[in-house]
Amino acid sequence: MITLLRKWGPQTKANLARHGRMGWATVVKVINQLTDDGLILQTGTTDDTPRSRANLYGLRTDRPLAVGIDVEYKTTRLVLTNLAGAVLGATMHPTPVDPDSGDTARFFEGALSGFCTEHDIDSSDLAGVGIGIPGIGFPTRSRKENESEARKLEEVLSARFDTLVRIGTNTHSYAAFEKWSNETFASSDFVFVSIRTGLGTGIFQNGQLYVGVHGLAGEVGHMKVGHGAQCRCGAYGCLEAVVNQRHLAERYRHEVLGDPSWCSDDDPRCVHAGLSDLFSRAAEGESAAREIIDAFARYLGIGIAHLIIVLDITNILISGHFGPDGDSVIAMLREVVSAELLPDIDFDLRYVPLDPTGHTMGAALLVLRDFFVDIPTH
Repeated sequence: MITLLRKWGPQTKANLARHGRMGWATVVKVINQLTDDGLILQTGTTDDTPRSRANLYGLRTDRPLAVGIDVEYKTTRLVLTNLAGAVLGATMHPTPVDPDSGDTARFFEGALSGFCTEHDIDSSDLAGVGIGIPGIGFPTRSRKENESEARKLEEVLSARFDTLVRIGTNTHSYAAFEKWSNETFASSDFVFVSIRTGLGTGIFQNGQLYVGVHGLAGEVGHMKVGHGAQCRCGAYGCLEAVVNQRHLAERYRHEVLGDPSWCSDDDPRCVHAGLSDLFSRAAEGESAAREIIDAFARYLGIGIAHLIIVLDITNILISGHFGPDGDSVIAMLREVVSAELLPDIDFDLRYVPLDPTGHTMGAALLVLRDFFVDIPTH
């Protein structure tokens, strides 16, 4: 019921019965239960004639609330949202540089405390706090330590704010956003590949987010694809070192513009505009731009092929800040992936631009996903 109301907004009992394939008695029972629980309320009536007018029911907007926190290497963003997916408040802080576990806890405690005060948030109205962090590099570079530190931080923040706290990777967060907000794939199985300052994947299998034993499932960015620049993890030859927006911007700066001073990597709006121009030039056939995008596709395609082979999930969604012609990379990616797979394996490969709110809203959905279910389309 909650999933249907998030997807379509206020509905009548008849519509809920039809969309959810539920009996009338079940719909009435669940509406009464959710109303008593303070999750839904009557929002009005249909515009039919007085005799045929029906009540509309919708999600409450004031509770339950969730705070989503997206941690990037430079900035940390917080957002307040509800079951309907509305943005009720937002703020941003500089991300601590090389913090230890104590610094990390103090940073989140301070950021959350100020955010709750600013927006008059009471713990009784919170479903919880979701935090999306980089898979490797914050708060530690060790996979096992990252998991144990994340669980300790969950306990500390949960006790401090008297609410549920869940921590996952940034890309797991965005995959949750894609699943419950955009529904790009009707299938319950898909892999989301995010390309920002790093590269990560979020995996949905049988309608559930798969996180793995240490919470870092999908860190394909650290598979080795050759010799190259040093990765943030300390190794050389990682896929992420050659498939990220900074590497693309660097090649664009030197090989397309011929201007080493163009745009600081610390100015994301400038970088995103440059990447949009790069992909547009490639779509128009400009040779220097095309060469950069083809190399990008060759490396990324190998990683995607390995994901398909290992997971047996053939719906792949690529996302980045690549502008309106970002899908110009798809044709080359298809060639690379097809060459790596067994013959006659069908796969669905798509590009969508990153939503500016996706990672923070997705972090909130690490908590709010408990309220939603996978609804079959057939």
